[in-house]
Amino acid sequence: MRLESMDLSALAARFAVYRSRNTARRASGIMGAINQLRRCGLPAAYVDGLQDELLSTFCAEVPPEVMDNVYLAFHGAEVRATHMKIGVAKHVGRRMSELSTGNPLPRLWVFAATLPGRHIALKVEAALLRHMQASRTSGEWSSVGEVSESAAEAIVLSLAEVAAEHTTHPVLFERVEV
Repeated sequence: MRLESMDLSALAARFAVYRSRNTARRASGIMGAINQLRRCGLPAAYVDGLQDELLSTFCAEVPPEVMDNVYLAFHGAEVRATHMKIGVAKHVGRRMSELSTGNPLPRLWVFAATLPGRHIALKVEAALLRHMQASRTSGEWSSVGEVSESAAEAIVLSLAEVAAEHTTHPVLFERVEV
């Protein structure tokens, strides 16, 4: 669908009724309208910004179905991590279960930051992967030497600062038990 063929007045009318709906229905309608805009060929950054603006304007809090997580999973042996995986997942626990299949290294610690929207999570993930480029071993995996749990926590704090430079949303990595 091209922008010229889209009925913008109908789209605007959809937004006009959102103030009277509950947050979940409001967010669902906003996401439907945003998905419609994504199919119009508008630049992704424009639509991403519009999504953020609409959610913050019409929703008291961002609904869980819109949220996504950036995770840092440390893998190694015993009490030392040798590798870290950076990724994005809506359900971190489920993703960690998928990663354990075919992975010879046990998962030691996982930290996740919840962000309002997949586009923001992907942007933060890309920034972290660029930051870790020198130590990347394969795909989203980086070598971290042999680090203890406290050293892993220091890495997480450092990466939270890097992540915060690439979004206006707070980035707080918290320990996830999976």
